[in-house]
Amino acid sequence: MSTIKSSTTTTTAYSVTADTTGTLVLQTGATPTTAVTVGTDQNTVFNSTGSITVPSGTTAQRPGSSANGMVRYNTSFSVFEIYQNGAWVVMGTTGYSLTANFLVIAGGGGSSGSINTPSGGGGAGGFRTSAGTSGGGASAESALTLLTGTAYTITVGAGGSGVSSGTTNNGNNSVFATVTSLGGGGGGYPDGVAGKAGGSGGGGDYGGAGGAGTTSQGYAGGAGNIGTNQGSGAGGGAGGVGGAGTASTGGTGGIGVSSSISGSSVSYAGGGGGSTYNGGTPGTATYGGGAGARTTKGANGTANTGGGGGGTGDSAGTGASGGSGIVIIKVADTLTATFSSGVTSSGGSPSGGFKVYSVTATSTTSETVTFSY
Repeated sequence: MSTIKSSTTTTTAYSVTADTTGTLVLQTGATPTTAVTVGTDQNTVFNSTGSITVPSGTTAQRPGSSANGMVRYNTSFSVFEIYQNGAWVVMGTTGYSLTANFLVIAGGGGSSGSINTPSGGGGAGGFRTSAGTSGGGASAESALTLLTGTAYTITVGAGGSGVSSGTTNNGNNSVFATVTSLGGGGGGYPDGVAGKAGGSGGGGDYGGAGGAGTTSQGYAGGAGNIGTNQGSGAGGGAGGVGGAGTASTGGTGGIGVSSSISGSSVSYAGGGGGSTYNGGTPGTATYGGGAGARTTKGANGTANTGGGGGGTGDSAGTGASGGSGIVIIKVADTLTATFSSGVTSSGGSPSGGFKVYSVTATSTTSETVTFSY
């Protein structure tokens, strides 16, 4: 083997011994000891019992042209990292740990068209968040701990579509990673039919009970009335129970909840108002819920609020649709979110140490988001 020696005297400070084995040996010390051996197969053996100091630096100081297999110590995060599969990750894991705050609201429930009796209002989509009060009076949930380089499911639930007559449609679920908010319950129809259960429950028709809400997502819908003008129940909201109908009025849509995760206060997830028959007064709605009607179609829930559709009055042909949901993600401004092709999103500009992404639509339930530093 060929040997390169580095010693401690002027006569032995540096010497080279060559041969034809093709193996290279590096030796150091007063009595030269083999430190590194490079074989003919280019495998390298470090013979020392000490240590190897690898390159270190901040994230910004990473090599401009990285290649799979590179190893370094990242001083920004105090971790060893390796470049693998086209990305820098923490050694021994599939990515860097990150914290993501979220607001996930599902689509609101729809209502039915009416022939002889008014229909119940749709319930609001389920409301879950780590940044403020959640639906159903629940406290904020814990922020998610995720990894860079991992694709997480993201889905924005559509509102339940209005129907001409009969069984109503719940809103569709919204999803971010492990968080799922349930679609709002459809309003009850026809006579005596209860509102459907959902994130928040739908309002009941003519004597029907309100549908149940989901714990930590929303409240129940209100019951329908069999009095003179047959006021139907309103859909429940993320912040309050849907109002019950009376002999002369439709129920008032359950209130929603406001969130400031986007940087300003926005109202979401109100229940749809109840409807009435003849000369009654339809129920109103707020927080994105649609108002009820007397002889016409109720108002649709507002898009990207998860509001329930308003109850439809007597002789109206088609019920109201619930509003679509929304997913909002808040991460540190050192992170970037990359979405699959079927995602409609906005935001992502750094502000106050964070980036906020609002996802308003997804074309399939298989869309994803991936984070990177």
